[in-house]
Amino acid sequence: SNGFAVDKQNMPDYIQAQKSDDDSGKFVGRVYGHQKVMAVTRIIRNSDGIEVGAVRIMAGISHVDEQIATLCLIIALVFIFVLAIIILSNLYFIRTIINPLKEVNQATKLIAQGNLDVRIEKHYNDEIGDLADSINTMATEIATADKMKNDFISTISHELRTPLTSIKGWGETLTIGNQDTMDEITYKGLQVIVKEAGRLEGFVEELLDFSRLQSGRMTLRLAKTDILAELEETLFTFIERAVREGYEVKYSIPEVPSVANADANRLKQVFMNILDNALKYSRPGSKIFVKAQFIKKDGGDFVKISIADQGCGISADDLPHVKEKFYKANVSVKGSGIGLAVTTEIVNLHNGTLDIDSVEGKGTLVTICLPLLEPPADNDKTEG
Repeated sequence: SNGFAVDKQNMPDYIQAQKSDDDSGKFVGRVYGHQKVMAVTRIIRNSDGIEVGAVRIMAGISHVDEQIATLCLIIALVFIFVLAIIILSNLYFIRTIINPLKEVNQATKLIAQGNLDVRIEKHYNDEIGDLADSINTMATEIATADKMKNDFISTISHELRTPLTSIKGWGETLTIGNQDTMDEITYKGLQVIVKEAGRLEGFVEELLDFSRLQSGRMTLRLAKTDILAELEETLFTFIERAVREGYEVKYSIPEVPSVANADANRLKQVFMNILDNALKYSRPGSKIFVKAQFIKKDGGDFVKISIADQGCGISADDLPHVKEKFYKANVSVKGSGIGLAVTTEIVNLHNGTLDIDSVEGKGTLVTICLPLLEPPADNDKTEG
């Protein structure tokens, strides 16, 4: 051994060599409690296989452990350095590319939903910055064009309303009490003029509401209103028309006050629009069902109004889009495609909800929920 005193009482490598099949043994450990060594023993045998001695070599390996530790430390430092570079490069990539792209994605979604006031902040003068500038410019141009469109619709609607009112008024005046004094063709012509003028007048009112909706000028004249009383009044007008055109209306309305903070005229517009759609998309001879009931929802009192028809229904592909402006599921039916969008907005302004369920070929169910100021009395009445 090199520089070590041999402890003949502690030679585990020699004992291992005596017991092993290859006459060799090895020991790695500490001697005298502090010095780390490696000892290797080889048994020497004569030609008869009898042990005649052994060769034992013992050397210190502390410096080898120090070199291994140094190498491990260097490898660890290199690994940490490489990991730090990867993390910093990822952070830079996220900050300069991923986050700006997320902003662009969110902004384009909002623009697609109609929010033309969205603008993207430009962080860097690179390709993404140029993209942000292009999207901001596009949004500005779309907003300008949209404002011009809304102003045009508003102006034209106001300009059309006055002459249409005069045409309809004079047509009605000429038909009242003059049926016996004019020929049949003239009388029928005047009736057509009155009817079509009324239809155009309704279309103009829809355009005005649409203009207010687009510009955010649609407001409500809120007052304490009996919702079910307004529904009954609307039904009274609607049923006469429905029966005349060959439809049957069944309704169930509680005969109790349903007080809400609402705009009575706008509520009638909502009810009439839904009922009118039920009529337009149904065949003569079919039934229209109207039911009102009181429910508890989100800890408050609501009136739930359900209007169902037996019409052509709405396909599963069209159903998610029927509330969108100018979207028409059935192009064969006359209409502007904005009535339901305006109706939905009016219900939303009343803090209510409007849901549509439909099965193609079987019919459509429209459910309107409106909040009440006070809980109703427990008294129902069924009619119709």
